[in-house]
Amino acid sequence: MEAQNNLGATYSVGIDVKQDYAKAMKWYKMAAAQGDAVAQCNIGIMYENGEGVEQDAEEAVRWYRASAENGYRGGQYCYALMYLRGNGIKGDEEKAAKWMKISADQEYPDAQFMMGSMYRNGVGVRKDTEEAVMYYSMAADQGQTDAQFELGRMYHTREGMEQNDVEAIEWYRRSAEGGNMRAQFTLGLMYYDGDGVKQDHKEAARLYRSSADQGFHPAQNNLGEMYREGKGVKRDYKEAVRLYRSSASQNNECAQFNLGEMYRDGTGVPKDEKEAARWFTIAAENGDEDAAAELKRLEIR
Repeated sequence: MEAQNNLGATYSVGIDVKQDYAKAMKWYKMAAAQGDAVAQCNIGIMYENGEGVEQDAEEAVRWYRASAENGYRGGQYCYALMYLRGNGIKGDEEKAAKWMKISADQEYPDAQFMMGSMYRNGVGVRKDTEEAVMYYSMAADQGQTDAQFELGRMYHTREGMEQNDVEAIEWYRRSAEGGNMRAQFTLGLMYYDGDGVKQDHKEAARLYRSSADQGFHPAQNNLGEMYREGKGVKRDYKEAVRLYRSSASQNNECAQFNLGEMYRDGTGVPKDEKEAARWFTIAAENGDEDAAAELKRLEIR
């Protein structure tokens, strides 16, 4: 069974062979028919995502249920998520919490993270910050970067515990080093402002860049600001524009406003008041008050 499931995974991902979802499904189903719970979960994933088959959430639920009932923690986690989202099955937060806890108690880090969030917000369980911290900590100790980030936030903002910048920075750093773009951005903010750490614009820029390269639009905007001002990096208006544009395309109103300023002033781009007005309008429609004021100034001129 295990060999069949592994062969399915090889074709699903395309490891040393051409990716072939049909062959992946064939091998998964052979393993699943013999009761392989991991293969049953993998079939559920393919149906949920429409990989080589028509997307079918109800069929995904059927396979996740089989996997969960056969004791696979990954299947239990996926089954819980379907209840939580009401995807392919009637939403039920209590059932979601039940299956998520079963998975978490088998040390599945993503389930531990989700149980932490469910206790933190009172979803399917009574709200309990101590339980939230316990599950986040278990997940974080296994390297789950979202849990590490949330622990950092709780220490930083005194949510359910005493403020502890040392602990906050340690968890943010571990999360950031694991590639979590939100942690990279947040730690970048702290270095930029000197919040709990010695102010270091070069380190802020490095962290922003790591986050921005993953497409996180707040980091793209902030790194654009640093290139525009020459803080922590060599001043480069064209790079600032590129970053603003990437962020603005994700509907970041600050970046939209900043891009408007660049066109208004002809900084990094040819001066173009019509294009400036277009970006100010978009930013204003997204709630940026400064953009609305800039539009009025352009009208007066």
